[in-house]
Amino acid sequence: MNRFVIQVRFTKHGQSRFLSHRELMTAIQRAVRRGNIPVKMSEGFNPRPRISFPTALSLGIESNDEVIYMILSEWITPNDVIKKFQAQLPSGIKIIEVEPVLSTVLPKVEEVEYHIIFNSYKDSPDEHQIARFMEQKQVLIQRTRKEKVQLKDVKKFITNVRKLNDQTLFLGVKFTPEGSVSPEEVLESFGVKLSSAYVRKIKTILNSASV
Repeated sequence: MNRFVIQVRFTKHGQSRFLSHRELMTAIQRAVRRGNIPVKMSEGFNPRPRISFPTALSLGIESNDEVIYMILSEWITPNDVIKKFQAQLPSGIKIIEVEPVLSTVLPKVEEVEYHIIFNSYKDSPDEHQIARFMEQKQVLIQRTRKEKVQLKDVKKFITNVRKLNDQTLFLGVKFTPEGSVSPEEVLESFGVKLSSAYVRKIKTILNSASV
């Protein structure tokens, strides 16, 4: 049976940033169905379209660069995918690129870059706080999982934190087999609440298996 894999990059702006990950998945699947995109279905009693979401974006966070993979049952051109798909997507979600995946292994997310824009420069960590953070071997926060309190080392997932201006931080976060860390958890380690800032994902970096 034919199997064609495509990588789709898209933005998530405006009111669409308030879609949960589950709601985004539903919107994508609905757009695929309504746009008659020939996505292969899974087997079993509850078949689902073969669409892979390598990362989950937290509620309220904008993105300039989201990635999904689709397995097609028959080949259609990237331009046709964009035209069929875009017409069915909610406002704020815009397809920016569709490419075939030539590797037999799907590319994995290696790192994600964010801009964190604070409501006031007073809310933003200063240069000394950032320097101390980057110098530490561990930065632990508490997490409750299944009624158990666990410690999570935020620092081991951070590739870079730096100030772009008085109210904006650049944050680089790596993805590993052990997981990753959210912007909210990084802000928590600085003693800052997510409500004090506006977060935008800038770039999704894939590994060497990328298209």
